Amino acid sequence: MTVVGARGGSFVLVSGDPGIGKTRLLAAVTHNCRDVGVVVVTGWCLKRSHNLPLSPIADLLHQLAVLDGGTVIQAALEQCPAFVPNELLRLVPELAGPGASATPTGAGGGEHRLRLFDAIRWLLSALPEVLKCAIAIEDLHWADATTLDFLDYLFSPGHIPELPFIVTSRVDDVASQPLAEWLEKVRRGGRLTKLELPPLTLAETAEQIELLHNSRPDPGAVERVFARSEGNPFFTEQLVSVAEPDQAGLPPGLSALLLSRATGVDGVGRPALEALAVAARPLQEPDLAEICRCTIGEVRSALQDLLSQRLLQRPDERGEYRLRHALLAEAISADLLPGHRRKVHERVAQAMAAWEDDAVAGEVADHYRAAGRSALELSWRVRAARHAEVVLAPREAAAQWLRLIELWPQLPDSESIAGLSEIDANLHGMQSLSHAGRLTDAYELAVDARRRLSGQANPPDQVRLHAAVGAHSHRESEVGFAANAQAIKIGASLPPSREYVSALRSYGNLLGDRGRYGERSQLWWRAATIAQEHRYLPEEKAAMADLLWDPVFGGSVADTQRHLDRTLQISLDACDPIADLYPLVTISDLMLKLNRLADIVELALPVVLMAEDRGLSNALLMNILRGNVHEALIELGQVGRSAAMLDAVPTPRPERGNLPICMAKAESDLLRGRTEDAATLWVDSRDVVEGDLHFDVWYNLALRRLEFDIWRGAPATSVSYAIGVLEHNVTQGQDVLSGDLFAMTMRACAEMAYTARARSDRAQLSRALDYAQHLSDLVATAPGYPFAEHSLLVNHHAYGLSWHAELSRVHGGLDTSGWARAVAAWDDLGRPFRAAYARWRQAEAILASRGPRAEATDLLRVALEQSIEHVPLHQAITHLTQLARIDVGDDRAETAHDPLTDTAPFGLTDRELQVLRLVAQGKTNAEVGKVLYISTKTASVHVTNILRKLGVGSRVMAATLAQRAGLVDK
Repeated sequence: MTVVGARGGSFVLVSGDPGIGKTRLLAAVTHNCRDVGVVVVTGWCLKRSHNLPLSPIADLLHQLAVLDGGTVIQAALEQCPAFVPNELLRLVPELAGPGASATPTGAGGGEHRLRLFDAIRWLLSALPEVLKCAIAIEDLHWADATTLDFLDYLFSPGHIPELPFIVTSRVDDVASQPLAEWLEKVRRGGRLTKLELPPLTLAETAEQIELLHNSRPDPGAVERVFARSEGNPFFTEQLVSVAEPDQAGLPPGLSALLLSRATGVDGVGRPALEALAVAARPLQEPDLAEICRCTIGEVRSALQDLLSQRLLQRPDERGEYRLRHALLAEAISADLLPGHRRKVHERVAQAMAAWEDDAVAGEVADHYRAAGRSALELSWRVRAARHAEVVLAPREAAAQWLRLIELWPQLPDSESIAGLSEIDANLHGMQSLSHAGRLTDAYELAVDARRRLSGQANPPDQVRLHAAVGAHSHRESEVGFAANAQAIKIGASLPPSREYVSALRSYGNLLGDRGRYGERSQLWWRAATIAQEHRYLPEEKAAMADLLWDPVFGGSVADTQRHLDRTLQISLDACDPIADLYPLVTISDLMLKLNRLADIVELALPVVLMAEDRGLSNALLMNILRGNVHEALIELGQVGRSAAMLDAVPTPRPERGNLPICMAKAESDLLRGRTEDAATLWVDSRDVVEGDLHFDVWYNLALRRLEFDIWRGAPATSVSYAIGVLEHNVTQGQDVLSGDLFAMTMRACAEMAYTARARSDRAQLSRALDYAQHLSDLVATAPGYPFAEHSLLVNHHAYGLSWHAELSRVHGGLDTSGWARAVAAWDDLGRPFRAAYARWRQAEAILASRGPRAEATDLLRVALEQSIEHVPLHQAITHLTQLARIDVGDDRAETAHDPLTDTAPFGLTDRELQVLRLVAQGKTNAEVGKVLYISTKTASVHVTNILRKLGVGSRVMAATLAQRAGLVDK
């Protein structure tokens, strides 16, 4: 709009692939210009216009001739030399008055053409004096030679009219002759502005689909549509016009349009086109020669013809060719006869199999499957699955194992493949599903595998099948409980095995969930002893990690110290710590209780980042570990650093298996002041939150949701839910672990009581007092004491001090000394947010009791500094300073701090800066992933976060902003 509304002969080139939206952008500009009084006059170049010279210029003149009843062009002609009107009659006969005649278009030689060019230039130069307008020419790549000659003449020195021009062209044609030469001439004159429209990003495609359907689309469906459309808006629009856009074939109209581009391809070009379509991947000349059964010379000549017809992309540096669009491959492949298509699939599989590259084993298996060669498919599935496990790609591994499991019974002679039995394949499938975060699928496969295979399995394999059901079941599942018991019963009479040790550990966990801690301890020690004797190192580490929690539920101080010392004996694998994920999770859990927050970050954050790059972000244990790192960073006051870690992970749809990461993201959103985003979990997904959950998850959900409801001003919403969790913990003897939830629930009661008194709401006040009394009774009757000073739970004493101070607030007291003790305790523990909260309450009590303002001012000044990255707390403290008219001498008291600004310019993380620099070099998500050793999807997530943080809508704009900000060269 800025360029179009300008004067001075500016020239804007809008380029992009067909369907990218050039015409729609121009239409939007035209509409917006009309609103501000600028008229855009448009001419169109036609695909077969070489026999229609100056057709777009004629369009422009025809529009001007009828604009405002012809008064505009007449006013402009009055300022032109006398010869101009008669010359223009050659293009616009309707300008002729009664009895006048026009010379036919194109008549005469060079002198006559120059005179016509000059007449058009005079008219265009006069237009700005009578009309605020711009000139647009569509599809310049189809312009006839005469039109290009005229534009060359028009933009020569001394001829350029004071008009802005905007033209559209296909991006590939911009580099073709003679258009490229003319554009370069305009560029050297300093008048050319290029605007290349890139494909839409995944986020932009999701937004387009949402606008088309007027509803938020499923993220998985968006990803599949995006993969097919490659970010082309026209293709996306066509795909979503059908009922199931991510699964259905191509719409007939789109299929016909794509196939029409390949009409007329013959000779070797036809099988080459079919091979590239069926392969659905780049291929080199030797591969195509083998598939097409011809010489490399014949293939090379055919490829050159296909390139000239715009059916292929230019070959990359490896000499690999691919079709111009993925949908073109779909259309050509779907158009082949089934028998012929199977034949091409087999030839592609044979060519790719010769590469001896396990990275493409899955593709080879897919082609053999499409060719109907099941035996060959089976062996390649094993290779593909094993390779996916080696490179830590659990989603891909799961897909390969599941297909292998489906295929296995169809081949009766396949008792063992590559050293694997059918039971082995099923167990690998369960593990991959679990690592991919598909916990329910892993459990269902375990149950199904036991049903199908246990009848003919030998006793050791029966142990494996029963133990697998127990390992993948929910901890409160009776099916899992019985399966573990059966595995232990059978395994007791057999030589020890890893599966037997795992069953002992798993069964011990389930016994502990039922309060049978003594039996649990015995099983864990038994598992650790067997693992140590037989050198089952991973199982030994896991069993030792289990035993760390024994002292929490009883035991002497000496027992506690002995178990803490045991922690130091667990040596994690520095080369692959992800393999030791379970003990790492357990150790980080323990460190949270010990207040060793910095140690958690140092130990676990690198593992979390490594897991994201290896595609293990959805594994349950990884989500728990990420949640522990998040909690440590939050308690250290580093919201921005935690947000940088969490934002690198796509926000999943809340499910039972991913609630740890959902809770961490929701808390991060809350602390950054993004309450609406946090509400996605706590309000929009309340049915998931209140489902049948293991009590560990239930407990954390209660704590985080209560915090959310308190900060949004609705503390009563979750109090009864939290009390139900506390009642459960007290009856199960786990009150010793419940200090934080007791304190948070009493805080909610205090908020309810404060609001009730302010509104004179006796019913609400009575309810708050009743809740507070019930909480006090629970603490008094608990087997242990939730706030006792403990060598393991070192922060629970501080929670107790906050609890008592909150209890005073419930009854309307002003316990300044109580809050002072809480301040000291939280300061000693290095918990800035909790100390800031206690300082806020202490200052509030001092001011309410008309105590010394200087003391309150000092408290609030420090509280503001400590809460700098906790937006709702910072705002609440600021509000108190404003109400009390206290000047703390800190400008940050007036506005909430954006915690991400401390991370890097624009809040970018180091990894996002790396990605941005590669984007500025023009690299695709796949290329970014290869450079940084991350997955394409992870790269896409980083790019989406970068665009959001920079506040731009495309990769090009992000690269431009990065250049201007000096981020690229740093």
